[in-house]
Amino acid sequence: MLMSEQSVVLMLVFLCYPCYPHIPYSHLQSSILPGQVDMWTQQDTGCACPHDMLDHTCPCCVQGGCSCGHAGRCVQCGLEEGCGQMCNVTITAKDVLTRSGKSYGEIKSSPGMKGPVFCWFRFVPSPEQRVELHIYRILRVGQYDGRKERCVGGGIQFSFSPSSVFQTGPLTLCGDNERYSPPVVMFLDYGENTHGSPVLLVGVDEITPRSQFLAHFSFTSFSDTVTGRRIRGGNRVPNTDCDYEYTEERCAKEPHCTITSPGYPGIYPQNRLCRYHIKTQEGGLKGVKIEIKRLNMPSDTKF
Repeated sequence: MLMSEQSVVLMLVFLCYPCYPHIPYSHLQSSILPGQVDMWTQQDTGCACPHDMLDHTCPCCVQGGCSCGHAGRCVQCGLEEGCGQMCNVTITAKDVLTRSGKSYGEIKSSPGMKGPVFCWFRFVPSPEQRVELHIYRILRVGQYDGRKERCVGGGIQFSFSPSSVFQTGPLTLCGDNERYSPPVVMFLDYGENTHGSPVLLVGVDEITPRSQFLAHFSFTSFSDTVTGRRIRGGNRVPNTDCDYEYTEERCAKEPHCTITSPGYPGIYPQNRLCRYHIKTQEGGLKGVKIEIKRLNMPSDTKF
C-alpha cells in the first residue's frame, strides 16, 4: 500500500546580521603570546637563516612556523607562499596539519599589496570538518555604496564556488579602513547538492597606494559542541539559496535533525528567505516537534 506524503514548511526570514555581539567562534588568537609579532613569528630577528645557519639576522619562529629569511617574518609551515605574494592558494586541512601540527592558520595580505588586485584562497577540509573564517582587518578594499546597498570597487567574499569569481548572492565585506573586534565570523559546510568548495575571494578594482586584509581560518570539527553545530539531516533543495528538505524517516531517528540559520553561528547575508520542508508520511507521525536551542534576535524585535 502506498502512503501519500504530508509536508510542513517552516519559513524563516533573516533580515539582518545577528546583532548579538558575542557570536561563538574558535579563539585562535589565544595562541599569540605577549611580545609575539604575529601568529607564527616570535621576533623579527635573532635566529639562524634557512640559507645560512651562521647568519642570525632572520626571524625566530614559533612551533609550526617556517622562516621567510630576510623578509623578517615567519609563515605557517605548509603555506610558504606567504613569504612572497600570498595569492591564489589552495589550503588543505591534511597538509596544514601535517606540516605545522595545527588545524588553523592565518591569511595575511602580502607586503606591498595594492590595487587593482584579485586573489583567491580555496579551502579543502577533511571529512567531519567545516571551514571557519574570521576577518579582522580591511584596508582600502572597496567601499559600501548606501544608495545601491552593496559594495563597489572591490570587497571580500566567503562562499561556495566552483570557480574563483565574485557572486551576487554571498555576503560581501568592504571598507576603506575597518578593524573588527570581535572579528567577523563565517562558517561554510560541505553538503549534498553543494557545488564547489569554500573559497575566500579578495578583490580591489581601483588603483590604491596600499591594500590590506587579515583573516584567520580554522578547519573546525563537527564534534565541537558550539562551533560544530550545523544543519544536520536535511538535503539542500537544488537551485535554491538556502532551502532544505527533511523527512520523517530520517529525523525520527537519533540523532535528530537540526535546522540552523545559514552558516550558524556565523553571520550571513541580510534579507534572506530560507524554507525548511518537513515531510511526514500519512498515517505516520501525528505532529512535528521543533525544539529551539538558541535564538539571537535584534533587541527591538517584536513577536
